[in-house]
Parts: sequence; structure tokens; C-alpha cells
Amino acid sequence: MKKTITFLLSILIVTTALLNALAVNDKWGSWFMESVKTSKEDPIIPEDKEYNIKRWKEGKSWLIENYKKYLERNDNLNKEQMTDMDRRGDIISSYYYDGSDPEIDIIVDFFIYVFKNDNVMNFKMDAIDNIVTIALGGNNSAREFIFSQVNNTTLSHRMNLQFHLANITIREDQQSLEYLMSLIVNAQKVETTNIEYSSPDEGAIAGYLNRRFFSRRYNKGLDYDYALPLLKQMIYSRSVGTQRTAAFRYYYQTNRAEMRKIYDECWAKVQNETTQRSEFINALYGLQALYSLSQRNFSKHKIGFKGILIYFETLILKTPTKNGLIYVDSGKETRISKEEKIYFQKRLRSK
Repeated sequence: MKKTITFLLSILIVTTALLNALAVNDKWGSWFMESVKTSKEDPIIPEDKEYNIKRWKEGKSWLIENYKKYLERNDNLNKEQMTDMDRRGDIISSYYYDGSDPEIDIIVDFFIYVFKNDNVMNFKMDAIDNIVTIALGGNNSAREFIFSQVNNTTLSHRMNLQFHLANITIREDQQSLEYLMSLIVNAQKVETTNIEYSSPDEGAIAGYLNRRFFSRRYNKGLDYDYALPLLKQMIYSRSVGTQRTAAFRYYYQTNRAEMRKIYDECWAKVQNETTQRSEFINALYGLQALYSLSQRNFSKHKIGFKGILIYFETLILKTPTKNGLIYVDSGKETRISKEEKIYFQKRLRSK
């Protein structure tokens, strides 16, 4: 009897431990916070960081003068040596934020100058990025410049988009969030059967949120969940790359329960024959995003979804003939065409 009780207690302890482990792993944003904590414990520090911090603090005038000289001369003909464009890029990329620099406003003015005068798009982007970093450090000049550019109608569409992204990084601004969401929703109004379809606006937004936004806000102890609806909407992107980035990052920032909720909603719409075509198609894209997640090895964060592969494989059937395989439409699903059924089946397995 004593052995039986001991055995049952052991099972109870193990089961409780497993359930507690799952609960910890499934906390909202636990995967993200765990990764940030690990990176802080073992940070990757560039070898030239301290050198460049000192160089910018003590020799910023020399660096800025050289940049302006290279910009005016702009000699890019000799490809065997560094061109003036290369030299400008080196100066811009060598900056590391130093909040102790008493002349940091001079650096802000410099990066504003770069943005307004350089004709290289990547340098403009880097300049904005550096201004955002300084703004997050509490610098008012940097903050005010970002705010002033959000409604600047003279900017190109791409630059305007970048300033809205910069704006939501500095503060939770409803105008910028609505602007970015409108770009995403409009991009998803397209109907396509091109697996290689690209969505530039969504790609820019997803890439920025993935690489810049969340870690910056978190490291400053600032809220960041307000940008999650943007990621969630991009799970339904027509662009394979954007969709997979958004699905992974949304899962990374939330939990299994949230992804299961999306699965249940999409699956219910697909199975309901009264679902309108537009919602039905969105649900198909959503299921494809979730399937891509299930195919990746996330170790303890591995997640799976039943029925998705079978559904798309039977949406239209491949039939062998003497001339090879052909697609045969059973006609059971009438909300999308035969071409669209082939597209969704091929898209599911695209790399």
C-alpha cells in the first residue's frame, strides 16, 4: 500500500511539474522575454564599439567634416579603392549611442543633415535609425524631428512609411498605427495566383517590427504590445515571406493559446459553407501561415495544427495520366476557381 501511495505521489509530482513547465512556457510573450534575457546574459559586443564611442565623443567634428567632404566630392569611379560613398557609409555605420555625450545634439543635427542631403536610400534609413536610438535615450531634439516628419507630405511613400515606424517606436501613436494598418489591409485586397507575389509595404513593416521595434521598446522598459495587431494582420499576407515572418514573430511575442485561437477561427470559416468569399480566402492564407509554423523545429516551442495539409491536398486532386499528372477539380468548393485551388496547394509547400 505504501509503495502504491509513493508511486501515485511521484506521478502527481511529475505531472504537476510538467503542467507548470507548460504554463511558464505559455505565458504571454515568455519566449521573447526568455530570449532577451539570454542575450543580455551573453551579449555580442562589436570589437570596435568602445573605440567608436570614444571617436564620436571626442572627434565628431572631424567625422562630420569628412562626411560632408565625401558627399560634395562624391567620387565613386575608382572601384579598386574605397569610393566616397563607401567612406560615407563607414562614418554613418560607425556610430554607437552614448547618452553621456554632452554634445549629442550635434550628432542629432548631423544625422538630420544626412537624411536631408544624402541620395543613398540605405544611408537615409541608417540616419533615421540612429535618430530613433537617440530619441529613445530621451533626447528632445531627436524626438521632435521624428514627430515633425510623420505628416511631411513632401516625402516619398517609403520615407513616410519609415517615419511612421519610427514614430511608433518612440511612442504609442494611434495615427501612425492606423496609417500602418491601412497599408497592410490595402495590400491584402489584392487577388493573386502568383506564389512569388511581393508586398513591399508589408515587407517593410514586418521586417522593422521583427528586427527593431520589440527589442528596443522592451530594453527601455516600455510597452510594445500595441504593435501586435499589425503583426497579426500580416499573418494573412499574400506575400509568402512577409506572412511567415509575421506568423513566427507573432507566436514569438504571444503564446500557443493565441495561435490556436487563430487556427480555430480560420478553420471554422473554411469549414462553414456560408462564409463569404473574402473571409474564406483570408482564412486560407491564415491556415497556410500556421502550417509554415508547424513545419519549423522550435524545440520546446514546437507547435502543430491538424488537418491543414490534408485540406489543401484535397482542395484539388492530382490525377496520373499517360501524359503525367493533371489537376482535377471535384467542384465541391465553389468559392474559389480551379486556378486558385492549384495556387493554394502549391503555395503551401513553397520554400
